[in-house]
Amino acid sequence: MKTTDTLLSSLMSLQHYTKHNSKIRIWTPPKLRHLTNAMAKRNFLLMEVLIAIAVVAVFAAPLMRWPIKHYQAQISRLEDFEYQRIADWTFSEIKEMLLKEGIKWEKLPAKGKHLSQPLSDAKLLIPHLTSRSIQRSYNLVCKGEKQGIHGEIFRLYRVEVFVGAKNSYRYRLLVQKL
Repeated sequence: MKTTDTLLSSLMSLQHYTKHNSKIRIWTPPKLRHLTNAMAKRNFLLMEVLIAIAVVAVFAAPLMRWPIKHYQAQISRLEDFEYQRIADWTFSEIKEMLLKEGIKWEKLPAKGKHLSQPLSDAKLLIPHLTSRSIQRSYNLVCKGEKQGIHGEIFRLYRVEVFVGAKNSYRYRLLVQKL
């Protein structure tokens, strides 16, 4: 019974096929015909999906450029703030050395002279990024010297703090000889 139904359906499909295409008489079993149509549809569907992905990628690429540039600008600003913080910290270190006489009055440069010294490295710490070591140094330049009413000596220094390779920060510092 099963073979009769299969044979009958095969003959019906042959009649259907030859009815619509009267010039060509090729008979293919219905299962094979179904598989051939499904494979053709699947290949076409795969091409459609690939084209859709390519179109989305082409149009999404320019849209992703702005958030990436914005993120890079934020990181650059954070680095600038961190360099400024390290420079301020270095300046306070220099003031502390002068107060605790880590730098003696005799070693301080007189008017028109300068003193340059390296300091220990600092760490550049930005959240969610790797920390890195940064070189620090400073330069003391005496801009002027005056004597006070009671005989005390005052010197005005320009302090240049160098943080990293490119960044320099300037401060003014008034020092009195005790």
